[in-house]
Amino acid sequence: MACTSSTDSHGTTYTIDKEDAVRTPGGQYRPGCPAIEVWWSRNGKKADETLVIRQEYPDRSTADVLELTFGQVYDLIQALNKSVEKT
Repeated sequence: MACTSSTDSHGTTYTIDKEDAVRTPGGQYRPGCPAIEVWWSRNGKKADETLVIRQEYPDRSTADVLELTFGQVYDLIQALNKSVEKT
């Protein structure tokens, strides 16, 4: 699954497409997930930049939103890599 991106003067938005629910060849049900938007926010100074991750489920009235500093982004990448390696 590839992401798409768009850039303007305020930052770059990356969109990871939704994944529909599927049945595996073994007959197991794997639920889908809605699209994820990742926005690298540029508000002028490098120190003010943050990464915003947003996911909105169609059956909810709100979205899940995370805002991370530059250091937290690196820690999140490390945590994701470690968790995927253990699966």
